[in-house]
Amino acid sequence: MDPAIENQRRYWDDAADFATFSLPLDADLLSKHVDRSARILDLGCGYGRSLAELEIRGFDRLVGADPSPRMLERARGHAPGASFSLLAGLPLSEPDAAFDAVLLLAVLTCTPADDAQRALVAEVLRLLRPGGIGYVADFLITDHEHDRARYARGVEEHEIHGVFSIEDEAVHRHHDPGWVAALLGSFERLHYREFDAMTRRGNPARAFRFVGRKPVA
Repeated sequence: MDPAIENQRRYWDDAADFATFSLPLDADLLSKHVDRSARILDLGCGYGRSLAELEIRGFDRLVGADPSPRMLERARGHAPGASFSLLAGLPLSEPDAAFDAVLLLAVLTCTPADDAQRALVAEVLRLLRPGGIGYVADFLITDHEHDRARYARGVEEHEIHGVFSIEDEAVHRHHDPGWVAALLGSFERLHYREFDAMTRRGNPARAFRFVGRKPVA
């Protein structure tokens, strides 16, 4: 298993029984761009909350992938109609153009390095059919006092503003909007919105929601 993914596996295995994620899936927005027959991958699906919501809405070709076996155990209970696979590294075993839509919900924040984020987005593009939909939601850099302090510490350790370690030694990232635009620049942008959010620890946050189409040619 890739070392970075192995670190995430240990962290999320420890949190699997009690974690509650706060960044919402806008299922109404997604439904404007994909129909219920779409094959959808939730990459970094966690405990399956978004897949469960889509299942309730009648989507029935759902796939989840996550590095944490314990998260996947919990996900199978939340979305019994979906199929799941352990994310051991990139690329996934799925063939090119295997999906109509791919979701990344608070996955970039768990993938702090620039090169790792680029590789993740490249894999999303590989997995999408031409004209397929990428849906990305994640956290932005904020001006809150507690964030300013940990960003400053993170620059010393990681050399990227917005990357920080928390007390249990997990490394996360909040994003500059300019970086997000560049990172997702290969998509045809259909929707972008910034909004107030909360972290899973209950801290105020800023977030973005992006929907883009993979170019047909």
